[in-house]
Order: sequence, then C-alpha cells, then structure tokens
Amino acid sequence: MKKPILITGIHRSGSTFTGRMLSMNKNIAYVFEPFNPEYGLKKFNYYFKYLTTENIDSELNNILKNLLSLNKLNYEPFKIDNYSAKNAIKYILRPIINSKPQMEYNYYRINPFIDRLLVKDPIACLSSQFLHRQYNFDVVILIRHPLSFVGSIKRLNWGFDFDNFLNQPELMNDYLHIYEDDMIQLNKMDSSIVEVGTLVWKCIYTVLFDYIKNNPNIIAVKHEDLSLKPIETFTILYKKLEIDFSKKNKTKIRKLTSEKNSVKAENNKAHDFKRDSRSLVKSYKDILTEKEIEYISKHTKKMSSLYYDY
Repeated sequence: MKKPILITGIHRSGSTFTGRMLSMNKNIAYVFEPFNPEYGLKKFNYYFKYLTTENIDSELNNILKNLLSLNKLNYEPFKIDNYSAKNAIKYILRPIINSKPQMEYNYYRINPFIDRLLVKDPIACLSSQFLHRQYNFDVVILIRHPLSFVGSIKRLNWGFDFDNFLNQPELMNDYLHIYEDDMIQLNKMDSSIVEVGTLVWKCIYTVLFDYIKNNPNIIAVKHEDLSLKPIETFTILYKKLEIDFSKKNKTKIRKLTSEKNSVKAENNKAHDFKRDSRSLVKSYKDILTEKEIEYISKHTKKMSSLYYDY
C-alpha cells in the first residue's frame, strides 16, 4: 500500500467533497469517517477523539493497523429512526448490509486495483497530528472561515455537546483549558447555534493551527480556495499527494462547481456536491443576521486573521 491520506478539518469544511474528488482514480479506496462514534468503527465514544502516543491503547492501535492494511473491521450500522414503509427495506436488510461505509470498505478489501487508502474524516481532525507522525499519513487539513462555518451549521440546525471535549482530559490539558469555563457555561444554558458554533470553531482550530505550524508536511487548504478556484487548488493538491489528475477528473470538478449550478443545496441536504461554489463562499450573508456576523467576527478575529483578511 502507498502512503495513506487523511482528509480532515472542522466538520462542514468540505472534507466529503474533497475526499470524493481526490479518490476518483480506481486505485484509491475512499474510507468514510471511521472515527465517527455514531456510525464509524466500533471503538470511538467521543466526537473529535484526541489521540497521542500517551493515550492510545493496544486495541485502538490494532484497529488502526487493520484499517491501514484493509483487514476486516466492523462499522456501527446506521441508526434508522421513524420506521415507515419507505425505509422498511433498510430495516430488513440492515443486518446483512450493515451500512454503506461498511459495504464500501468490504468492497475495497477485495478490489485488486486498490493500492492506496484515503480516509475522509473531519471527526479525526484532533488525531491528525498523531496519524501523521505515527502512521505516516499524508494529512490535508481544510480551513473554513468562521462566518461560513457557523452559517453552514445554522442552516442545518446542528448543535454540539461540549462534553466531547470536556471528557478528554489530555485534550483539555494540552489545548482547550482556556475555553473550559465557556464550554461549561454554554452546555448549561440555552445557547444559540451561533454561540456554540463560534466556540467550536475556536476550539478546533486552536488545535489544528498548532498542528499546521509544527508539522511542515501537513497540507493546509482553505475551503474558500477550493470554492473560488477549484481546478487550480485541486491541481496543487493532486500534485502534492502524488495522485494522477486526469482530464476526466478535471471535467467532473468543473461540472460540479460550475456557476450554472444553484448555490443552494437541494432540499437543504447536508451534502450536495453540484453547487455554484464561487457563490457559496458568501452564502452565509443570507443565513446569518448582521448581529450574528458581528458576534462571530468579534470572537474569532484574532485566530481567523491568520488566514483571512475579513
């Protein structure tokens, strides 16, 4: 197997699209969110697990080694809520097919063309330095502007439980102790998605910006560059990751990011690849109020100014 790849960053930073676009070649196995506690591998109990050489146990170490070798691994099955006639087939077949990520993983195990692993997982972002140093992953960290990030989770009405951070003592001691009081307070009160999202952005990028600074071979890419100049940015990514960027790949990326596409996601779904990517950069203006924009900007400016001038 060639050097594995991890596509990560904060959730809603374009990791799914980027991972799919980089794994179009038949030799690359696209592994979907193994760190996700809801439907990933049967080991993770927190979102954004913080792994280091000091806190990894032998069981998880073996799981990661099996993953890198495409040995047998078990995903958690997708949870199906609200039984209805429409999803009856899913209920019946779930014991057999388990989940789509499991099916994809099983397919890659028997595919003779596969010689490289691409793991797409924003939930693994706080473990990305460990995976880079310990398992020689090529790591791509996606950065998204806080206004766009918070606008995206507001559109989807996605909250966050800060116990995922607070219950990881190594993470709190190493990085996030400066936000502990804020996390506890937001967990207790009826906080808005904007308040929660702003703090989540600060917490995650406090860690990731340190990773980028201390690991020169980690590749940092702005979501906005992928959106505004997709072909140019993907050309650089393909080259750095030593992946063949074919004419077919370029054509597909152009089609999916074209200005002819709608900027709005179809049926407000979380992942809609075919969108006007250039207009997407400023779409937060149609989601956030002026007061919310002012709040986010005020609380993130010091960190966001490392990569952005707005």
